[in-house]
Amino acid sequence: MTPPCHDEFGHTRRAFLYRAAWATTAAVASWLTFGARAAARGSSGTRGVQRSETEVAEALLARMTLEEKLGQLNQPRGLASLADAGPPEDREEQIRAGRIGSFLGIRGAAATKRLQRIAVEESRLGIPLLFADDVIHGFRTIFPVPLAEAASFDVAAVESAARIAAV
Repeated sequence: MTPPCHDEFGHTRRAFLYRAAWATTAAVASWLTFGARAAARGSSGTRGVQRSETEVAEALLARMTLEEKLGQLNQPRGLASLADAGPPEDREEQIRAGRIGSFLGIRGAAATKRLQRIAVEESRLGIPLLFADDVIHGFRTIFPVPLAEAASFDVAAVESAARIAAV
């Protein structure tokens, strides 16, 4: 049996495919949430005609090139700095070309706002970016990992920890 293929971070191909499928689904859902209303009001003679979310999604997918569909699967990481980290400048051109669908580890309101504006206002399809962080062990908290909290079966304690971490 062939051992699983790992990338430079130790992730398997299966994990990549899972994350890619999730990112695509999330990107379409995000577009439906933020962009569908404007698209439903439409262009090219459809002004005032309301379309279902399914119709809007199918129309968007039909307009997307293969490169743009693959771009929605692309989730590069941000810089290592925690202080308003942003991507290298060449990433902005990739966003405009529809070659990036989400980022992992971009922090700070200024960086995320700048990148989101580029994606929505300067790219061909205007699909919003998703921003994520890999924080399975908690981010800047003193609480146990979520798996350990779940194993406690103490719903009130888990809810309390989540609330404290969120506020």
